[in-house]
Amino acid sequence: MSLETLLQLAVLALIDSTSIGTLVIPLWLLLRRGNRALAGKVLLYLGVVAAFYLALGVLLISGGRVIVEHYGDAVGAALEAPGLRWVALAAGVGLIVYGFSGPWSKTEREKAAAEKAARRGPEGGWGARIDRALRTPWALVGLGIVAGLLEVPTMLPYLAASGLIVASGAAFPVQLGVLALYCLVMVVPALVLLGARVLLGDRADAWFGRVAEKLGGYVSESAKWIAAIGGILIVRWASSGPDGVGLGQLFPALFGGG
Repeated sequence: MSLETLLQLAVLALIDSTSIGTLVIPLWLLLRRGNRALAGKVLLYLGVVAAFYLALGVLLISGGRVIVEHYGDAVGAALEAPGLRWVALAAGVGLIVYGFSGPWSKTEREKAAAEKAARRGPEGGWGARIDRALRTPWALVGLGIVAGLLEVPTMLPYLAASGLIVASGAAFPVQLGVLALYCLVMVVPALVLLGARVLLGDRADAWFGRVAEKLGGYVSESAKWIAAIGGILIVRWASSGPDGVGLGQLFPALFGGG
């Protein structure tokens, strides 16, 4: 596996580390200072989230290897089909439009983010779930699984990372090792926050509260940013290469020009 691939995986893992399941919920857990053995409970939650991603990644990589080994030629031919490129182009443009849809003004964005953060924040809808989860270890396991499932529709970085690992051509044990390291990097920022909480105690309350508020607003818009980035990448693929849909062909194709 090349150094370039490893660097790309590191960047994707750090992007994944800022999701609601890997960073925001752990931070909300850490704000529950009155709960006993909080550090151990946060570690259990992070372990469940990492294990969920690892299990999903094993399925993705295993499936990708089967497809490449047994259906590689057919998949390659399908990807070269002009019709698929046009469909991909349309889908990519749709994702970009959704990703950059309103609200546009700074005031409207801040208001919308504040409303979503209030609904989903540590004292909103997620607050009750977190309080229930802290009561028993199995409830924490359930919280970790639910957080992972909710992120499946927007885990574009993780899908891209799985594709890079399969495309590397490394032996399967090596791919599994890299995937496990990827999942570990995903929870490193949350582990840093846990260490800060243990070392600083109550002195970190005000700072943790400010960070939680800002991250809540960020997460509320993360799906749109991921959609926009995914759309740009899809459009780039659809319009590149000798088999790509050149953007110069767009208007003749739409209006019947020669």
